[in-house]
Amino acid sequence: MGFKSIQKDYEQALNDVKNMNSEKRANAIANLGVYGNEKDLPVLKQALNDSAEAVKVAALYSLALQGEKQYAEKLIEYLDNERDLFRKLAKAALEAVCVKKFSDPLKDMDSAKKAKQEWSDWWKANSAKLTFDKKKKIFG
Repeated sequence: MGFKSIQKDYEQALNDVKNMNSEKRANAIANLGVYGNEKDLPVLKQALNDSAEAVKVAALYSLALQGEKQYAEKLIEYLDNERDLFRKLAKAALEAVCVKKFSDPLKDMDSAKKAKQEWSDWWKANSAKLTFDKKKKIFG
């Protein structure tokens, strides 16, 4: 992916953050995490107050991608959410920023609870020593 393409995606995300369609807002917020940087933190933090839960989950993901560790931890709470979409987003986000895999929360609710517990245990044992690699956008 070339610089012009990344710049175009970033600019589109900035425009779509204000879109009335919550799916487009959520996608835009997620893209700001991928293509943006620390100057986008105020927009991402504001998205945590969005009326759409999908936008809030995307904001947690994006904030984690920007090295905001406390928001990565909050994603764990979504691993046993009744909505598959939120479990899917939380799983993808945690695996991306922490480079870890545990039980699949999408299989069924028992697996979702197990995944949440595994992630919680791992987070408690490791979060204090995690550092953020800005270039790779991961905790390690």
